[in-house]
Amino acid sequence: MKITFISLLLLFSLGCQDSPSNTFNNSNNTNSNIINNSNNSNNSNNTNTNNLNNSNNTNETDTDGDGVPDRLDPCPLDNPDDSDFDGVCDSNDKCPGGNDTIDTDGDGIPDFCDICPLDNPDDSDNDGVCDSDDACPGHDDNVDTDGDGNPDGCDICPGGDDNIDSDGDGVPDGCDICPLDNSDDSDNDGVCDSDDICPGGDDNIDSDGDGIPDFCDSVLPGNYTFTRIPAANINKLSHVAMGPDNSFFIALESYNRVLIYDLASSTYTITDIHTSSGNIYFEDLVFSPDGTYALFTGYRDTSTGDDGVVFRFDTQAWKAGMSNPAAAITEVDLTVNAFVPEAISAVVFATNGKTYISARKNSYSYIYYLFELDVDTGIISQLAASASSAGCQGMTEVNNEYGDWGLLTVCGINGYDAFYYTEVAGTGELRTNLGNNNLGNSFSTQAHPGGDYALVISWSGDAVYRFEAGLMNGYSDAPRFSTRRLRRVVFQPNGSRALILGTKMTISGNSFGTVIEFRDDFYSCPQPLTSNCDLTEVSIPAFGSAPWIAPDSTSLEDASWRKDCDGGIIVGGYSSYSTNYSFIATFQLNTGISCNW
Repeated sequence: MKITFISLLLLFSLGCQDSPSNTFNNSNNTNSNIINNSNNSNNSNNTNTNNLNNSNNTNETDTDGDGVPDRLDPCPLDNPDDSDFDGVCDSNDKCPGGNDTIDTDGDGIPDFCDICPLDNPDDSDNDGVCDSDDACPGHDDNVDTDGDGNPDGCDICPGGDDNIDSDGDGVPDGCDICPLDNSDDSDNDGVCDSDDICPGGDDNIDSDGDGIPDFCDSVLPGNYTFTRIPAANINKLSHVAMGPDNSFFIALESYNRVLIYDLASSTYTITDIHTSSGNIYFEDLVFSPDGTYALFTGYRDTSTGDDGVVFRFDTQAWKAGMSNPAAAITEVDLTVNAFVPEAISAVVFATNGKTYISARKNSYSYIYYLFELDVDTGIISQLAASASSAGCQGMTEVNNEYGDWGLLTVCGINGYDAFYYTEVAGTGELRTNLGNNNLGNSFSTQAHPGGDYALVISWSGDAVYRFEAGLMNGYSDAPRFSTRRLRRVVFQPNGSRALILGTKMTISGNSFGTVIEFRDDFYSCPQPLTSNCDLTEVSIPAFGSAPWIAPDSTSLEDASWRKDCDGGIIVGGYSSYSTNYSFIATFQLNTGISCNW
């Protein structure tokens, strides 16, 4: 044993090539490794993790050969374990080199390896462009035939450059019929606004061939053809209104009965809407702006007094059951109000979207009322009231001096008066001093479309007054037709003309039904019924002969222009204890657009 120790010591000394001092130390000191080896031999169950442990535990598994036993290796199959430091072993790494835990769009693909890290799905239309960057979702962004930067599938103007829109109307120039006009053709005459000879009129209609379309050709005085429509068993008609599609019209007798005439079949029905509680006397008839319904107003004459009434005619209900027109007419329930006036004389569908009615107390101590009406509920809200020297009837919407809306009401029953309700800076006010207190009996007024002025008819003075910028013109400024007995004024929807209706007159053996034509803004009339007057007579000739056979004092009560042509319907009549006469007629401006009656 002693020899063995010396030989080992010698071997150790030679292998280490220590200095003499080290050799001395090695030979005299007990080597720790030898001691440890001795310990390992004697302690086979020692679990120390030093080199001693490794030399004795020769069965530990290290699959990936990284020096860490599998049982202690977080990634026993990987060497290195997690090369991109994302906490996921390389063998399980979805995205080598990137962080598997960052997946912004939640599609299961880490952002570093996601071609569209913000999109789930990535590219739903399979055009190679991520959805969040897709110029044309649902279509191939790469197909742009006209090269304007807008893929074909979303191209507003195929073949043209979508980015060039000179007039800013949303239609690219290449597909814009009027590339320089934002509203293209505002008067719908087929001519672009920038090339329009006659804005607001049809450039294609030039009756005299002078190169100036009729609408802008100084609105020359017209001449008319009047044709009576055969109709039997009808009493005097007081109001008429064309239906919204020009296929029918409604006419009201003076009281109780409603006539509906279908132009396509030339047939009509008459419906009596009064009940045992009293007769219904009509005072106005107006269609709503969209034509879905019409309102007719007036009063019910009961044994205890008069009650104002409003009836509603439903256009679609009538078209659905033309054989039963009564089903289309319902009374608006005004009894929901604590106060109902004795007569509702006029209705206006205003440009502010509200519905207004004028009303009165039916007695010699007249009171004028103005209400806002909720047609659906029947609720009326009072805006103004005033004592009046006459019963009020006509009302129209016409602008004030600031160009804002207002409501002009004229009164002509047993006297004369006029009222103007308007709003200034949002505050409502009722005006009674309109600049002329000598109108005479007036019950008809209508504003020029657009509301810039209104005409007022004085039946006692046979005068045509003009209300503009909040004031009525003077007595001496109004044209007067003393032999024509004027009654009502009705403007054409486009505002170019108006008809002023009067009474049957017989002068020097010639009878005629009075009709005066007013042309927009041609108001000067130093000498009525002569060439020195802008207002021209276009009366119905031979009104006392067939087919008219109108008795004396027959009045032309109302007219309604069609919107699609230069003509319309005119009604009237005469009634007394011994005579009852009525007529319905078409009228046609001979130089205008034909209505093809």
